[in-house]
Amino acid sequence: MVELDKNPAAVVRAGNARVSGAPLTWTDIQTAKKARLGICFEVRLIQERRGYSVYVARLPGVVSQGENAEAALKNIQEAFLLAIETYQAEGMPIPWQSEAEPLQPGEKEFRIGVDV
Repeated sequence: MVELDKNPAAVVRAGNARVSGAPLTWTDIQTAKKARLGICFEVRLIQERRGYSVYVARLPGVVSQGENAEAALKNIQEAFLLAIETYQAEGMPIPWQSEAEPLQPGEKEFRIGVDV
């Protein structure tokens, strides 16, 4: 898993294709799919007594876990995609928060990407 740069929380990425500070819309996601781009987003990783928990910093309720950090980060990618698919299937807008909560003690911040 590669830790990405500190650009805004939800961006479409592919080389220098498009980077946007605004939260993604359905139009952005459809454009990314057609162009075979990916989506990059910020997550927070927390080491627990047994394993790791992780959540998407600006998308409430999207959480996962894993036995190790790599597994947790892989699992949050899947959880993110499932959440996006669910919002789309229900015809709901993606409920991005305008800002992430401040980083808490013990949390590590990562930017990860997924193919859409």
